Amino acid sequence: MSRKILFKAQDAGTGEWRYGYLIPLPNMNPAHRPLYIFNDKTQNYYKIDSTSVCQYTGIKDKNGNCIFEYDIVRKYTSGDSGKFIIGIVKYGAYSSPLYEHERTHVGFYIYWVEQKYRDYFRCDLGYWASVLEASRSVYDDSEVIESADNNTAQYADQDVLASAT
Repeated sequence: MSRKILFKAQDAGTGEWRYGYLIPLPNMNPAHRPLYIFNDKTQNYYKIDSTSVCQYTGIKDKNGNCIFEYDIVRKYTSGDSGKFIIGIVKYGAYSSPLYEHERTHVGFYIYWVEQKYRDYFRCDLGYWASVLEASRSVYDDSEVIESADNNTAQYADQDVLASAT
């Protein structure tokens, strides 16, 4: 079984999110070549903003929505009706506060916005996927991070990607 390496990025012209395969143009200086996303369902190429590229993690949230790098995720707290904990999906080296000895992993993980959760919550994305809700990207809504402490953030539903199933 192989995992599809899908991406999302904002359209360079419209700012809309485009989903598909990341395609660099060949025979150009890598520092200056434009990037495109090819959507195999529509058979279209879209020139994208290279600063907004997010890789699909291969994991879906509890609602079946695809989770991408730099997505904002939330986990409802038990006992607190309507309260939730916010995290950002990232890729890189991470360690869990639960291990007594230093153990570093590399992969997709959750950066919990509030320090108190970073101190004692696991951060590996796969562990939490069945209870998380993915919402917008940090590129869409940086205010979500600022409002994390008072749980007032509002979210838009993430589109379900037919091409990632």
